[in-house]
Amino acid sequence: MDLRDITIVFQGAFNAHLGEDRFNFKENLRLIRKILPGVKVILSTWENTYVPENLNIDKIVFNKDPGGLAGIKHKEIDKANNINRQIITTFNGLKEVKTTYAVKLRTDCRLEHAGFIDYFKKFNKDSCILSTCFFTIDPTMYEHMPFHISDWFQFGKTEDLLSYWNVPLMEKEFATWYQSNPYSENSGYFDKEFLAKFAVEQYIASNYANQFGYETPKYHNDNRKEVLESHNKFLAEKIIILDPWQIGLYFPKYHWAYDSKFSSMNCIMFLDWYKNYIEYNKLIGDSGLLAAANSRAAKKEKLRKLINFVEPYSGFWYQSKLRRFVIKLAVKFTKFL
Repeated sequence: MDLRDITIVFQGAFNAHLGEDRFNFKENLRLIRKILPGVKVILSTWENTYVPENLNIDKIVFNKDPGGLAGIKHKEIDKANNINRQIITTFNGLKEVKTTYAVKLRTDCRLEHAGFIDYFKKFNKDSCILSTCFFTIDPTMYEHMPFHISDWFQFGKTEDLLSYWNVPLMEKEFATWYQSNPYSENSGYFDKEFLAKFAVEQYIASNYANQFGYETPKYHNDNRKEVLESHNKFLAEKIIILDPWQIGLYFPKYHWAYDSKFSSMNCIMFLDWYKNYIEYNKLIGDSGLLAAANSRAAKKEKLRKLINFVEPYSGFWYQSKLRRFVIKLAVKFTKFL
């Protein structure tokens, strides 16, 4: 793959100053030019944003801000749902790409190496989009959301990414769905936290999957058998999931997730994806990877049973400080996870 045929599209809000998070965008650009010599760089941000002229950016796209929607969850209703902002900046940035391949990357993320290219070459059979495990949700664990594919980082053919992000803006009705609509009977503790009909990532990925005839959810925790089977098929045929350290992705804002046991079990990590990919495509996989994947699958099955067991008491269990103490003991003495 010729690196000159790749464009990095940074999307989102941009600050010229060095903020409290110490994220240095100029240094990020320098590293990308070093890691990926010859790539093009596009910044897709908002109108009236000051972007210093000395930044090494090939093109800047200024977008009109559509504003935010009500928060995704009831307890975060005052925290803006930025789905429409993300759709606009990403899609309009991708429209300016002239190369065959593109990377979609948030402005508050950085790349530390380019391992994603090697994995893309290894697993890409046709037109796949490479993404990361956080937060590609496993719909059989805590949060039952099929087709919830991470939007932190994506790499693939530009035409595929354009198709993925060519999605209608979310309407207010969808953003506040559960203010006037009941939850499904199978809804668990975490499912009932949601205010929106679909999570951001789920809304976008489902729109893309619909283009190929996959059976997608009708609401956020629609876990019908045919939807879950279609979800696994979609992952095997259209998506490559890597852990961020395989990609070379560093995301300071959510770096806590890298070491979070909850997140690792709630999400589809590389080993989970690999097992599904090999089995669905009836391939002979790497024996070491498959052994690790099967071991992880067994641990997730144990946890899944525990989640189902405590669900009747979930209102107390997940709020209790006792939960963490019990889990620590279980991990220490039984090697449960």
